[in-house]
Amino acid sequence: MLFGGLANAGAVLRRGDAVERPAPPHAVHLHAHLRALREQGFDGVPVPLGLSASGRRERLSYVPGEVAVDPHPPWTWTDDVLRSVGALLRRMHDAAAAVPPGRAVGWPTDLADPEGAAAP
Repeated sequence: MLFGGLANAGAVLRRGDAVERPAPPHAVHLHAHLRALREQGFDGVPVPLGLSASGRRERLSYVPGEVAVDPHPPWTWTDDVLRSVGALLRRMHDAAAAVPPGRAVGWPTDLADPEGAAAP
């Protein structure tokens, strides 16, 4: 079992180089988007490995690292980490600009800005 994170507590398992977790309702679209980001050369997302036969669990490649959750460890507050996260986010945005997600997909909105964002 993997610990940390904010969702799926106790339901995320690592099996070798793969992680299994409950699949979100939009998993098929999410996997397609992750593959498209990787095709654009962005390696900062896991490789989607598939869904269980029931479609209730998804398999993704394991991405090594630490999950910084409260209480945030001291290393998370360094300038080097800020620069690294900023660079990773810039690379993801550049890749995502070439593969915008379909608007018909039911993407989750629970973390979305309640004010919305202007469409490009």
